[in-house]
Amino acid sequence: MGDVKSAIRQRLEMLRGLGENHGGEGEKAPNQRSFDYAFEVLATHYVGVPFVTTFSSNGEAVFEFHGNGKYTYADITFLDDGSVSCYRQVEGKASEQFIVPHTSDKFTLFFQQLVG
Repeated sequence: MGDVKSAIRQRLEMLRGLGENHGGEGEKAPNQRSFDYAFEVLATHYVGVPFVTTFSSNGEAVFEFHGNGKYTYADITFLDDGSVSCYRQVEGKASEQFIVPHTSDKFTLFFQQLVG
């Protein structure tokens, strides 16, 4: 599973290095603290499946998960205060959304359900 983490880490490093207006549409530069938290989660959690890494229009690191049978779509946005905004949509059910510290048990369970 080291290869999965390595690929995700490399993508995050590339994204983190982009500057303001990197796409010519006035985008904000990546928020360095947000990316620090994303790297911390990668270093401290098991990752069994690859996922998309990107960042929001506010420069926050984002992990995106596109359907695997357990869910239709999910994402985790790393906020610069150390919390994470978690969202998951399961077909036929109400979506789930919450904000908690990235070190919380609730986040750990949510993340492991997505990548475990």
